[in-house]
Amino acid sequence: MKKKSLLTIGLFLVLAFTLILGACGNGSSSGSSSKSSSSSKSSASSSAPLSGKLTIGGSTALQPLAAQAAKEFMDKNPNVQIDVQRAAAAVPD
Repeated sequence: MKKKSLLTIGLFLVLAFTLILGACGNGSSSGSSSKSSSSSKSSASSSAPLSGKLTIGGSTALQPLAAQAAKEFMDKNPNVQIDVQRAAAAVPD
């Protein structure tokens, strides 16, 4: 009886794991995916340089990570300005 329960639970976990991994796919075959990614790479490299200003805010825990990502992005795109702000925590009254 105990072996049957363990087998049932094991099969259920394998099925759940398979469904979760299947949901993570992008739904395209590898042949069409490689074609579209190579064409998007060539069009991205021939497009005009980025420019503009962006202000982002979020949790204080992620602020250093966002600031570093913004710095690296601005180094690669000098016409882009990104302002990273810390969001104040809302305290209920």
